Amino acid sequence: MFFLVIFGEIIHFISSLSMVLILICAYWLVPNPSFVLIYSILFKF
Repeated sequence: MFFLVIFGEIIHFISSLSMVLILICAYWLVPNPSFVLIYSILFKF
């Protein structure tokens, strides 16, 4: 049971970290129109 709590926390941390990385990449690559399209598709889900 305790292991599941730790596992859930790790998953939550990784997902929030990946969200931050996606945002950073978006700000870096905003001039690229194809990336903006991919970014908007990603955030619809």
